[in-house]
Parts: sequence; C-alpha cells; structure tokens
Amino acid sequence: MNAYVWEILKWMIRITTLFLLAVSCTVSAQDATEWFEANRVRCMINSTGGLFNDQDSWSPGFEVPAGEGVHTIYSANFWVGGLDEQGVLRLAAEKYGADGTDWYPGPLTTDGTASTTAEVMDAYNRVWEANREGVNLHISYFNAALNGTLEEEFPNGYTIPDWILEWPAHGDYTQGFPLYLAPFFDYNGDLGYTPLEGDYPLFCGDQCLYVIFNDRGGVHSESGGEPIGLEVHAMLYGFSDPSDAMLYNTVFLKYGVINRGIHTLSDTYLGFWNDFDIGSNVDDYVATNVHRSSVLAYNGDELDEPSFGSTGYGSDLPAQALQVLAGPFADADGLDNALPDDVYSAETESYGPFALGYGDDLPDNERLGLIASRYYNNSMNPINGEPTMPVHYYHYLQGLDLDGGSMFPSYSLYGSSDPLFITTGDPNQEPLSEESSGNPPGDRRILGSSGPFTLSPGEIAEVDLAYVFARESDDPEEEVRATLDSRLVQSKLFYNEYLAECPENQIFIGVNEAEASNMDINLFPNPATDKLNVRM
Repeated sequence: MNAYVWEILKWMIRITTLFLLAVSCTVSAQDATEWFEANRVRCMINSTGGLFNDQDSWSPGFEVPAGEGVHTIYSANFWVGGLDEQGVLRLAAEKYGADGTDWYPGPLTTDGTASTTAEVMDAYNRVWEANREGVNLHISYFNAALNGTLEEEFPNGYTIPDWILEWPAHGDYTQGFPLYLAPFFDYNGDLGYTPLEGDYPLFCGDQCLYVIFNDRGGVHSESGGEPIGLEVHAMLYGFSDPSDAMLYNTVFLKYGVINRGIHTLSDTYLGFWNDFDIGSNVDDYVATNVHRSSVLAYNGDELDEPSFGSTGYGSDLPAQALQVLAGPFADADGLDNALPDDVYSAETESYGPFALGYGDDLPDNERLGLIASRYYNNSMNPINGEPTMPVHYYHYLQGLDLDGGSMFPSYSLYGSSDPLFITTGDPNQEPLSEESSGNPPGDRRILGSSGPFTLSPGEIAEVDLAYVFARESDDPEEEVRATLDSRLVQSKLFYNEYLAECPENQIFIGVNEAEASNMDINLFPNPATDKLNVRM
C-alpha cells in the first residue's frame, strides 16, 4: 500500500474510532492513560501496557524534544510467545489496540487458575505515578518524627500525597490475588504497606509511571493466540537532569513478567514492537544496531517534511532507538557461559544477544540481549506483511519471516553494526540496509526480541529497555546515526553502573509466597543472582 494512502487511512481510523467511542462508550471501559515527562521526552502509557499512542485521538504519544509538538513513535507494545508441554503455541501480542486486545488491566490469582474478575480489572484500570521529590519529603517527615524534630522541620505539618497512599503494593489476598504487587520500602518493618507509618513506593529514576496488566482478562482478539496466564508489571521511568549526557533524551522501561498459570513455556520470546514515525511517517527507514542491541528508525531522505498530523523535523534530522539493556535470564545450565571469541566490548560489556553475566566466573546469571529483529510493511505480503494469525507473531518473535522461512539473517537490516559477524558468521557478507536493498522510504514497523528461555509456573522474567533519541543538532560534527550510537553506549554504561543492581530496580517485593506455621515467607528477587532476600 502506498505510504500516503496509509497516512490517510490512519486519520480515517482515528476519526472512525473516536465516533465509535462516542456512540458506544457503554460497551467497554477505555484504558486509562497517563502522560509522563522527563529529560526532554513527553510520552504516555496506558493501563494495559500500550505505549506512546494517545487513544483519545489515535495520535502519536512520544514527543521529543518535549514541547515542540513533533513525535518519533506512533505506537509501541509488548509481545510474549512460547510453547506449552504439548507443543501448543501460547501467545499474547498487541499492536495498536484498535483491532482488538490481548492485554487487560490488573493482577491474576495465584492458585494456578490465573483468573481475574471484572471488578478487579476495573479497579486496576489506572496508571500509578511516583516521584523522587515527594518520596524524599515523605522520608524526611518520618525521620523528623523519629528524631523529635517535627516542629523545627515541619512547622506547618505534612500531608501524605494521594499517590503514596494509593500505591498498588498489595492485592486482595483473601480473594486469591498476590499479597505483594508493586515494590515498596517497609519503613516500620510490619511486612505491609502502611504509608501512614512511613512506608513509601520503591522505583527507579526521579519519576515513574507504573501499571499492572494480564493476558487472561478476556479473549485474545488482537492476535488470536491461546492465553498463557501472565501478569505483567511495567515501570516507565526517567531522570530529571537533562544536562547529563548519559541520560539526554532517554527514558527507561522495565517489564516484570510472572507466569501465574499452570503451563511451563519453552522457547519463550519477549518482543518489543514499535511503529516508529519519525515526524512524518511517509519517509522513514528502520535498522538494527547489533553491537548496541537496538532497533531504530531514521529519516530516509534529507528532509522530514510536514505531512498529515505532523509538522515534521525539517532538515535537522533525528533518529530514535529502542535498546535492550538486559533481557530475561538464560536457562540455567550450571555453567558460567563465556562470550564467543572477540565479542567482549569494553564499552558496553554486551553485544547483540549477550547482555550481562557472561564470562564473570558466576554460573547461571547470564541475561540475554537482543536475539533477533524483524521489520515488516503495512501490507498483506506473505513474507513481510502484517501478522494475521498467532503463528505469524511467533515467527516474527523468532526473527523469521511471516511464513516461518528466512530470507534474511535473524537481524533485519544490520548494516555495518556487526563487525564480529555474529549475524551471518560470514566476514564477506555485504552490509544489509534499507539503502543497499534499494527500498524506498515509507511507513515501517520493527520488532526486537529476546529469548529463547523457559518460563515455568510461578517464575518471573525481567527485561530492561531504553528509548534513546538523537538529532543532528546534538553533535553537528557527526551524522545523526553516529550520534545515536554514542548515546546508546552511554545509556548502557549508565544502566550497568547504576540500574542493573539497583535495589529499587527490583520490581517485586514478594514473588514466591509460602505458608509455614501460619507465617508468610517471601523470597526475592527471583531468579536470584548474587543475593536472596527473605522476609518472614
């Protein structure tokens, strides 16, 4: 389909959807949405994990630089697929949410049924927020109370903000839901979330948005996949100081995926789907940066001109990347798996599918990186068109073509980003890119994925991502792709140094719950690497 025609169709879809919402608002509740702004990025998330799309108007929701009214992403979402014990594909994969949904608000029960109720989904149809300034004030108040200095430090008293009081720390344990949900600091040591006694939310960054969603709240009307029984926690966070080059125009995203069902999933992949629109969506290219474990988009010509709904970036061209900082843990094998020869990178300590923990003398702490990528077009092409059935989504997660074959390596359009040739194993392989393939610029989607791994009942998988932006004006001496590459190095270094082992980056307080002598025992994190915390 011609890209200009698709742009018109996008606007027709928006108008039609708004009309249907207006006349059919009693059929189903719309997902709650909140905007987030940090470090010159203004973006959004909704209560079922949908990213960067304003479903009130079906318009893009990743504005960077914030305040300029231009966006680099139209929509993004989360995919999960794997095989159960009988080899049945189970999958949850959503794109825009306009054609159906696979994800629903709220947690699932822990009894193996992985069930929920309409009341619970309604209660969790919201986005929670937290910020560092408010938490610091909260801590100061209770420390002052402990030290007997309230009159001096808080002469006018203190009112706890609603967002601290309403943090979703606990589920309804009496109805079979998890006792512990969103992480918190237990100031008074009573094992419960009691902000009136000093407890407060735990999160990374200076501010965050937090949502809890699942794949068992209804049928998978987007992908048609068989339900899994997944409860997913997502934390979108950022930092306040835009002058720090390591964080410039970058926001972070963390997923925690819990298998609340009864099936062990093997050959499981997590996917990060992106419909990048770099200003105008009719002239874009996409690519994979294997070395930096990233998928990205950039302008396909020298001018990002205005188009339907966008003023464009003009001649000061940007590039936008999604970076896999660390994916799920590789399946345990009792070994300290080493990186392949020459793969170690002193800059990032990772390369393509290898994220963290390789060759560090510790067994079974290896975290996967970007294992594959696949771009596709808005078409019905049977090789690289829109997925229309569950196995299509799973093939894309594996880095295959739509039909399960592969015309390309597991990474799409890797260009010169793989100097060690892990993509093809062939040092004589010509760099593959949009330009070398003779593709005309257009409207692209690209999926990055991490896996395969096994996800057993009760286990969790975590993945850390960064959305990184660069523009030619950031470094006039460099082409924008080179500037973006530098930013990707910086974000990975920052993650390795400050976020990968951050206690507040553990997304769950209690994961495994057991009863012994009428006492709850909580072990976290799970899987554990170099330490295991026990709460009783």
